[in-house]
Amino acid sequence: MGALSIWLPLGQAMLVHGVIQFLSNAFRGILSSKDIFYRGTVFYILGSLLALGLWSFLLLTVSKPLMLILLGTLAFLPFFPLGKLRPDFLKTPHQILCGFLVTGIQLTAGAAGPVLDIFFTHTRLSKNQVIATKSMTQTFGHAVKVLYFGIIFQGSSLGPSDTPALLILIAATFLGTWTGKRIGTMVSEQMFRSLTRKMILALGVLYICRGVWLQVLNPEPELLSQTPSQAISD
Repeated sequence: MGALSIWLPLGQAMLVHGVIQFLSNAFRGILSSKDIFYRGTVFYILGSLLALGLWSFLLLTVSKPLMLILLGTLAFLPFFPLGKLRPDFLKTPHQILCGFLVTGIQLTAGAAGPVLDIFFTHTRLSKNQVIATKSMTQTFGHAVKVLYFGIIFQGSSLGPSDTPALLILIAATFLGTWTGKRIGTMVSEQMFRSLTRKMILALGVLYICRGVWLQVLNPEPELLSQTPSQAISD
């Protein structure tokens, strides 16, 4: 989402990100279907639908710099000392809350990976169950985002000229998902969680810096009017 927002208008970046992440997570879910925690996924979807209803009524939007700063700030949430308040995806109320919060943030900032991670970091689910369940929840979550920005919000559109660029992104998504699945089988539970935290923090710092740069130091919107096809060709 952070990368797409550099080249595309925010609404279009949200829509493109929703499409490719829907396909990516659906593919990952298919590859790991035997490990999905289906009961938790059902209650996650309930929370997600509640968020969609509220956001469809409010039609909340943010600027691109604020979106990047929000994305970056979210990366630090898993490290807050929550104590007994720490979420656990095995608990039904937490599953509903997870769906509501993650979907709401996705419809505002575009992505909510760090918030989703909070609900899985200290759960008793195995590495494979975490990957598979998160894939299933995000398949639905990004479908909601496509629905919101493509139809309800009516602030985004893709034309026939964008098809080749979108196909390139989709192909890259499938390749990355397949590669990630193979790499995931080679790392331990401990390394998996440690690498995830470090990567999220690194991206968080990058996005905050980018957001501050756009807001304070370089507010010119010269890159905000491209279509996906123009961005790929550049």
